[in-house]
Amino acid sequence: MRRTLLGLVALILFFSGGPFSSSQPVTSVAAASVPIPAPIRVLVLGEPSTSAEKAVDTVFSSGDLVGTSTRLNNPVAFNAMTPGQLRASYDIIFVTWSSDTAYNLDWSTRVHPFLNLGGGVIYEDPNNIGDLAPVVIGASVEGGSPFTFTASVPGLTDGILGNFANWHTLFTAWNPAFQVFMTSGSATIGLYGEFGGRMVLTGPDQDYHSDRPSDQYNFLVNEISWAFGGTSVFDPIAAAVNALPPPMDARSKAILLDFVNRAKERTGEARADAAIVLLRSFIAYVAKFNSAGKISGANATTLTNLANSAIGKLSP
Repeated sequence: MRRTLLGLVALILFFSGGPFSSSQPVTSVAAASVPIPAPIRVLVLGEPSTSAEKAVDTVFSSGDLVGTSTRLNNPVAFNAMTPGQLRASYDIIFVTWSSDTAYNLDWSTRVHPFLNLGGGVIYEDPNNIGDLAPVVIGASVEGGSPFTFTASVPGLTDGILGNFANWHTLFTAWNPAFQVFMTSGSATIGLYGEFGGRMVLTGPDQDYHSDRPSDQYNFLVNEISWAFGGTSVFDPIAAAVNALPPPMDARSKAILLDFVNRAKERTGEARADAAIVLLRSFIAYVAKFNSAGKISGANATTLTNLANSAIGKLSP
């Protein structure tokens, strides 16, 4: 009953145009540790079987989270969209189990730029795991219990017991930007990482198997909420520029913001190298404005550190 009432309240707020925010869980067990704004726009790739639960759809149709799920069983249409176009339309890309290998999920030119722009990625598919190499190396392997959470990730693992159906992907190597959070015996079957946007990869396939309100379904709700919590690597830089006090003038701020905005555009075009060049020019202008007395030493250091952090996330 409590879940039903929460779902009704969420839907009323959504259709009335009001903000959706709650410090209480939106599911019976699983909930992010911070309020999740809505609506969440999820692009679901692949429809492996008409018998699948398609649980992502249930998350939104039930009102457990507010948003939409769009299923795209069309690799050509997906591949034609740039990371920037995908990010403008969707907050999360959800790659289901046994998806068509024709989907272009290349890490460098597709997935990573989408993450840098603040998008989230949930990955359950062994078929396309090779696209993520060399950042993540995996193999299609079938397995079952036990399911052990080796790390507590706020908002992702909260309240989850690990009562899952099975798993399909074994992760054998990964970039240090990813962390292990789930194993099955000696097998690593769960990774997560933040690149501005957030990515979670699991051997278990929640969209296919989980039904409401199972433990695996509650984990799916957590995954979506957690993946939605990322931000663009450029947003903190722009916010810090806008907050600069006098004697920093509007024209000089505009120059710095132009570098940031153009770097963001290049990222959306999968041109990380060009984005990095622009951020290095941004750093040079910060030093110039500091020398001219427009930016204090402390603020110049903050801006430089933010830009360098973004550069690091653009090229893990």
